[in-house]
Amino acid sequence: MGAERPKQFLPLGHRTVLAYSVETFDRAAFDGEFCLVAPHDYIEETARTLPPRLVSGASIQLVIGGADRHASTLAGLDAILTGSPDDADLVLFHDVARPLIEDDELRRLVGAFANDSELELASLAAPITETIVRAAQLPGRLTQTVNREEYFAIKTPQAARVGALRRMRAADAQSRTNSGGFTDLLTWGEAHGIQGLLVPAGPKNLKLTRPADLPYLESLLTR
Repeated sequence: MGAERPKQFLPLGHRTVLAYSVETFDRAAFDGEFCLVAPHDYIEETARTLPPRLVSGASIQLVIGGADRHASTLAGLDAILTGSPDDADLVLFHDVARPLIEDDELRRLVGAFANDSELELASLAAPITETIVRAAQLPGRLTQTVNREEYFAIKTPQAARVGALRRMRAADAQSRTNSGGFTDLLTWGEAHGIQGLLVPAGPKNLKLTRPADLPYLESLLTR
């Protein structure tokens, strides 16, 4: 983004990017708690940025993140598992850089587990609409055109049952691989033989990555 502050603190409409993400989960009225993972230097600002209504009315735990995305995931997960949740319980993982998630998306994701008692891992995803090709580099020559019908863009939230997360965490500890290059919950689960289910994401589930993304997200707020 090139911003002076982490993108979760950037203004989006009359709130911050972080506040929009947290309020969506609160509005969904799940019976659970919030665990927010933030860089060490921004823990206090994260607390100040949260809507006061949520701080007073919900159980919110702030956790210091790690050196990369997976390390931060493990930090938050360890804090959650300290509370000894039931193995059948769900943990939802969300990237707050996706502030415009919608209630229907959350209902579809959680509903997938309600409809399948054997399901352990799932993620929101969207079809890829552009032509997909392979190349060694950019700029570079095309080496292969692939069938885009078989490829999907992975979104968040992602969700997993506590029992599966315990097994994955224990396997990491035993093999002493705390990072493993995992970029999300699906790649981590796949490494441990857990096949995730893809659930349709909504059209506004976009990630704030570049400066031009912010005014586009703001335009979606008025639609």
